[in-house]
Amino acid sequence: MFKYIGVIALLAMCGSVDAGDGILFKYGRLDGFVSAETRMFYHGELYQYQETGLSASVTANPEYSMEWVDDSSMKIKPFVRLDSIDDERSYFELREAYWNKPNIKLFGQALELRVGLDQVNWWTTESQHLVDIINQVDLVDHPNGEVKLGQPMIRLLTRTNAAEFSVYVLPYFRERKLPGKEGRLRFQIPFDNSNAFYQSSDKENHIDYAIRYSATIDDLDYGLSFFKGTGREPTFVLGGTINNPLLVPYYQQITQYGLDFTYAQNAWLWKMELIKRSDQNNAQGIVEDYLAHTSGFELDISDMLSGKDIGLLVEWLYDDRGEVGTTTGFDNDFFLGLRFANNDAQGTEMILGVIQDLSQGTNLLVLEGERRIGKDMKLFFDLNMFNHVDQGDSVFRQIRNDDFIQFRLAYFY
Repeated sequence: MFKYIGVIALLAMCGSVDAGDGILFKYGRLDGFVSAETRMFYHGELYQYQETGLSASVTANPEYSMEWVDDSSMKIKPFVRLDSIDDERSYFELREAYWNKPNIKLFGQALELRVGLDQVNWWTTESQHLVDIINQVDLVDHPNGEVKLGQPMIRLLTRTNAAEFSVYVLPYFRERKLPGKEGRLRFQIPFDNSNAFYQSSDKENHIDYAIRYSATIDDLDYGLSFFKGTGREPTFVLGGTINNPLLVPYYQQITQYGLDFTYAQNAWLWKMELIKRSDQNNAQGIVEDYLAHTSGFELDISDMLSGKDIGLLVEWLYDDRGEVGTTTGFDNDFFLGLRFANNDAQGTEMILGVIQDLSQGTNLLVLEGERRIGKDMKLFFDLNMFNHVDQGDSVFRQIRNDDFIQFRLAYFY
């Protein structure tokens, strides 16, 4: 909690815009939601200390935004969760807390300045988001990797009619949130969430940098990105004691080049995310370069069912390090999915996906859906199943019993 006090104080000072006649305040607005969630693991636990059966949690995610007449703005978006089983899922987090100032003139160029904690999304593909490197992943919230921690940053951005260029200075690193020893979706040896170590002597205070250029040419949207700093994906080193072994996260210094694009062609939407990463130590401690990509398409097949939106998703996930070099388990996999929107007053939407490992035969199924209830409530549904896990799959074999069904009821205000 105390590490956020400086951010909040800075935002308060940035928000004190005065022009003699008082604060030139345009508006302030409070939004957000509270929710109740239940998650059921319907297989017994594999490891000591793990809980089985039902878990429950409550969350609150308020969002307060302000804007002044000079178009500068501020947003504060905290998140808090209380979980019945896993202490690592009970926490307070600032997902966003920033001050934004547009139309700053520098060398005759109009720039936008943002200071604070923010969320940055660059991804285009559905099954995996390789180019997203700014924010840390929050795996205790959801294993899909789409929930992120707020990243402290200074961002400068400039726009033209068809392009955007951003520069990021990232002065503080956020460690990945990992399940505790009582939690599910953890490895056989528990994670050590207190003693992470770093390749850089600056540890979490290493200053990282990123740039991104994105543009649109006719039906093509593309982005080019560069990142240099502390890698968000840890490797793990055996630590602890003989009687109490632990997996200690280790964060390397990396350089990453990224390309992402979408190309619309009638009913087809072609997609790709490609990265080249350097200075990444693999499991054997060898420095190497590697390539990884997620590529495929989404095909609109709505004509098959009048009045509904249906998209067929096909993607290939590839990492040239192979299974030994990645902690994600996705080194040569095929994703087949179906996106469905009912176009009804309740906003019913669903996505069903299957990931098939082309090398080992591991098969995963995910189903996510949502539907409004009345004016202010929404029900979310998640199903994650490990249909088949190969004996030689070093990642998913360790969580093979962690199939779960999850329901979340949220009230928006």
